[in-house]
Amino acid sequence: MVVGALQIGCSQATQGGQQPAANGQTAKKKEVKPIPVAVTTVEVDDAASYYTTTTTIQAEYRASILARTTGVVRHLAHEEGATVEAGEMLLQLEDDDQKLKVRQAQLELKHLQNEQARRAKMREAGFLSPQEYDEIENQVERAMASVEEAELALSYTQVRAPFSGRLVRRLIDLGANVQPGTELFQIMDVDPLLLRVYIPANRLGRVQPGQEIKIRRDSDGTELTGIINLVSPIVDAESGTVKVTAQITSYPEGIRPGDFVEARVVTELRRDAMLVPSVAVFEEKGESILYVSNSGKAERRVVEVGFVESGKTEILEGITANDMVVVKGQRNLRDGIPIDVKEGGAGARAAGADSGFTGASL
Repeated sequence: MVVGALQIGCSQATQGGQQPAANGQTAKKKEVKPIPVAVTTVEVDDAASYYTTTTTIQAEYRASILARTTGVVRHLAHEEGATVEAGEMLLQLEDDDQKLKVRQAQLELKHLQNEQARRAKMREAGFLSPQEYDEIENQVERAMASVEEAELALSYTQVRAPFSGRLVRRLIDLGANVQPGTELFQIMDVDPLLLRVYIPANRLGRVQPGQEIKIRRDSDGTELTGIINLVSPIVDAESGTVKVTAQITSYPEGIRPGDFVEARVVTELRRDAMLVPSVAVFEEKGESILYVSNSGKAERRVVEVGFVESGKTEILEGITANDMVVVKGQRNLRDGIPIDVKEGGAGARAAGADSGFTGASL
């Protein structure tokens, strides 16, 4: 019968192991091709949180040197840029009048001292009352004070450096007539230089004296190191910051007060942290994830990240120090998919081998 023959034919086709497809074609199981990836080991090292800000380099001491008496500038001993020692003369005013007053005061003192000696002998002989001797003694003391006053006025005609440093400005010319309070020079102590940064109180962390501050000059990228020597004991009520002062004791020629710099200070440090390249970690559905290589397959890990600094991310939870983390090709992965380690794994082939693997293919 025809019906029986058709049934037998269908049965034989089924026994042959091929299932009829809906579109009339034979269905074939799709083979998953391993995805090429690069992996790296977990780095165990210190992880730091930095506070970065901009500021300017300052002198340790800065002062305006003012005239303390009236006079005409007779001699300029130093110019701008000169390095001077504490007490070194910078400027000389005309001092003839002051010298004359010193001489007059000294002569008056000498006259009174002679009179005092004469009266002392008279007192010893009983010809002078104690009251008369006390009078000459008081006159001598007043004369001595007059000499000191005249000598002080004379000293004001020589303007001297209040501390060792560098003259940064000269504001008076030779022959100028100055008055008390006239600004003559500006001086700075540039050894060491200072750096002051203001760190939010909630970011202060472990900042303490003796700690380093990394400094980079804005104009040319010159890198310097400062050592913190003062952390203010108070919080500024208006800004909520704490002033931190560092000294720069070693710096190349050309570094000067007023240079604009970037300062970076460690506010928190964690020892033996697990660090991975930041490119390995990405966000997916509000979670931080990365992939690790596990027995030839990609294993998706949800991780908790900590500090991120200089291209490295601290992983607080989600991996172990023995994991091999995928750093290239990870965005093409899903959990459990086969992978082919081209870089970083044991026995891996170099990038760009005959297999056609390149960094771009990841």
